[in-house]
Amino acid sequence: MTPDTSVVVAAFGRWHARHEAARDAVRSSERLIGHVAVETFSVLPRLPAPRRAPARLVQEFLHHHWPGTWLSLDGQGYRHLIEVTAGGQAIGGAVYDALIAACARENDQTIVSLDERAVRTYQACAAPYRLL
Repeated sequence: MTPDTSVVVAAFGRWHARHEAARDAVRSSERLIGHVAVETFSVLPRLPAPRRAPARLVQEFLHHHWPGTWLSLDGQGYRHLIEVTAGGQAIGGAVYDALIAACARENDQTIVSLDERAVRTYQACAAPYRLL
């Protein structure tokens, strides 16, 4: 199981309504997708105060929970992702959801998510997922 950004952000922020469920999912997650790590690192330090987190704290959180190698596509996987999404399967921000889906599928991981909007893309990409 691998969390998407919605779950990692919720697990980090005690202020999040789904914090406990997300925290439990993170604790039982096996791997992290590199794009999710980067997106989380981008989101948390730019949240409005008082929810904004120092970048170093976010880095420590990510490294603590996922000390191993993060998952990613190989070069051909990125090329294939663009070919598939160019056919209209995903546009705009949904392309990043498709990236998460492709990476999870390639690495035999089930995505755990709080993002109902992303589910459409996960389904279109035939990626296994579970909504919290």
